[in-house]
Amino acid sequence: MGSSRFRWVAVGLCLAVLAGALGAAPALAKADGRAVSYLHQTKQKLAALRRELFANLTAEHQAIEAKIDYMVRPIWRTRAFARHQGGYREVILYGGLIAVLQFVTDAQILERHFASPGCFRAYLEDMLALDRENRQRVAEGNAPRPIRDVFAFAQDDGKSCRAVAVADYQLNPAAMAERAALLKGGVAFLMAHEVAHHLLGHVDRDHASSLELVLAQSRKLETEADHWAFKQMAEAGLNPIQAFTTMMFAVATNGWSAREERWASHPSGVKRFRSMLRHGKKLAARGTKFHAYLKATGQLDQWRET
Repeated sequence: MGSSRFRWVAVGLCLAVLAGALGAAPALAKADGRAVSYLHQTKQKLAALRRELFANLTAEHQAIEAKIDYMVRPIWRTRAFARHQGGYREVILYGGLIAVLQFVTDAQILERHFASPGCFRAYLEDMLALDRENRQRVAEGNAPRPIRDVFAFAQDDGKSCRAVAVADYQLNPAAMAERAALLKGGVAFLMAHEVAHHLLGHVDRDHASSLELVLAQSRKLETEADHWAFKQMAEAGLNPIQAFTTMMFAVATNGWSAREERWASHPSGVKRFRSMLRHGKKLAARGTKFHAYLKATGQLDQWRET
């Protein structure tokens, strides 16, 4: 997630793949069938979520947001980014990212609702191993491999995750309600983070004079976008707790330790997550509008527990 303009300058062609396939190789341009299905589902919901999430923007920000073209590419990659070129504004999500957010959410729900302790961690580790492999494949100009969902993983694993039929899963109303809320919140945060790069002027700024300064600047802007997205969700009446699935995946796939952060375009995963938690505590402090919302909707205890 983030502003591709900064990442292209900051890391050069050797790391361009991490910012998004702006010039995709032929192997990457071929759409994956499952990614296409998630593309269709996402497009159906994106317009309604966009109206709900950005209804309270200032007039200045509304004028900018109205010019953004939202694209969901049917490619099995787990990336999203914002860019502004020649007066044309874009937020680009990959179908693979939307799919993986659903898979991770399903793993969380299997663990909580279907007596499957340890399922989430086991599945996440398996998925991240393939994500690392896909990064290498993309760097070599090859098509990334589809990531299996948690139901397929449970069938093959037989130890960490209890095998549950998809039909039984879908007939559990509590599980389906939680799944819908988490996915809505996860996609909302993803959208808001990328839109923040436009509304806060991140994609319009000039670059610093050195690589190290560019990277430091990029990390600062990523944190600003995280905080803006978190706050925007709260002000739109969405519980930012629901963004944590997206954040956990972003942190897990970050790949940068705190010691290596100096040469990273994003804050280290642990630092980024801690920053979000601190910001969330400020938003939910007694007397704030968001605190009143949590109390009125009965979500205050859930927030504190999280």
